[in-house]
Amino acid sequence: VESMKGQKFGEPVFGGTPLGQMPKPPRFDPEWRRDQMPIVDVTWADAQAYCKWMGGRLPTEAEWEYAARAGSTAPRYGALDDIAWYGDNSGKERLDTTKLWANPKDRHAYLGRLNENGNMPHDVAQKRPNAFGLYDMIGNVYQYTHDWYAEKYYSMSPKIDPQGPREADVMQSYVL
Repeated sequence: VESMKGQKFGEPVFGGTPLGQMPKPPRFDPEWRRDQMPIVDVTWADAQAYCKWMGGRLPTEAEWEYAARAGSTAPRYGALDDIAWYGDNSGKERLDTTKLWANPKDRHAYLGRLNENGNMPHDVAQKRPNAFGLYDMIGNVYQYTHDWYAEKYYSMSPKIDPQGPREADVMQSYVL
């Protein structure tokens, strides 16, 4: 991954130490050769380091939600299959992941079933974008946000531009 200035992520900055490192390539994209594949298997700290390196930051959950919904108050901007890769449609065969997850006996084998079915991330921008022109805001891979998770935060947060709780309900629980 390169910045617009041509510097590779993880290279020393002006002779100093790297701000971060590229994660190990996933099994479905050895050596990171597919430019359209999303980055996976990174920690929250890795994502923060990358954003800092690019001169930005991770969005708050509220900012991410606004961008994902493209300013709408609707839960989605279209039929799920049209706008997102997710457990049901991202493998060789269509699955009913709601049914798999609902049955406690199947829940243990849930991830194994996804793996057997070849479920994995897909190239970005294959589904319909939202009204802001953003792709893959729902599904495909997890997205990190800057703030912590606190179950009751929004019941007492500011209505406009909430910045997220100062601490998590559960240690190391960032919003994904």
